Amino acid sequence: MKYVSKQTSVFFSPLLIIAFTLAPQAFSKSKYAPETLRAIDDHKYLQKNHAPDFWAMIFHYVPQGENMCQTASMAAIFNALKNKQDLDSETKNITQADIVAKVNDPEWIQAMKDHKCFSMDRFSEVLKKALNIYFPDQYQVKVIHVDSLEKGAINGYLSDFTENEKTDQDFIIANFDQAVFTGESEPAGHISPIAAYDKTSQKVLVLDVDREWYTPYWVSTETFFKGMNTQDKGVSKARGYIVVSQIKR
Repeated sequence: MKYVSKQTSVFFSPLLIIAFTLAPQAFSKSKYAPETLRAIDDHKYLQKNHAPDFWAMIFHYVPQGENMCQTASMAAIFNALKNKQDLDSETKNITQADIVAKVNDPEWIQAMKDHKCFSMDRFSEVLKKALNIYFPDQYQVKVIHVDSLEKGAINGYLSDFTENEKTDQDFIIANFDQAVFTGESEPAGHISPIAAYDKTSQKVLVLDVDREWYTPYWVSTETFFKGMNTQDKGVSKARGYIVVSQIKR
């Protein structure tokens, strides 16, 4: 096809026109990785099963602030732990700002200001301190590094998720590379709570606190553990997950 003006002649081939027409579709990336399913598109498990952690947290599922995926995850879990308490009219929900102020860890506060996240081990220390502030001597923390994808190791990890699915008084926070689950082009260390584990279909429901971009989504257990079998810069250990559970007496 040929277009002529008084000043110049411009030629457009049919292939070039097709390329321009298809450009948005050809060069844009999907928001989620191919195997990732939004919970809104796949909610059969939540309809047919008890899913205690999902129902405990979903009403307290808040978006992260600037580089505050850790505080958003804590806020969701801490408020969920309060669900069965007798609350009076003076009891506020636990906010991210409340957690930061009460923990008052200068290094953690500075890290967030610098747009840096603590490693999972260092974050677990903050989490322990916060739990003891809000729920003294009631909950414990177990840190698991997903440093192996061998079948035996995977079975061990899954036993934690099977146990976690039984009650709304224990929770799991995952530390993963968000790019493995989404359309992110660069590796992105991230933390979010886990809402459910579907043992039959081998899927995990992630309540991604990066709510400016994402909604809750399912990933296969294979993809899930691959996302955790990654490392933060400057950290020798793999990412993984943290189990928050009641102290048995």
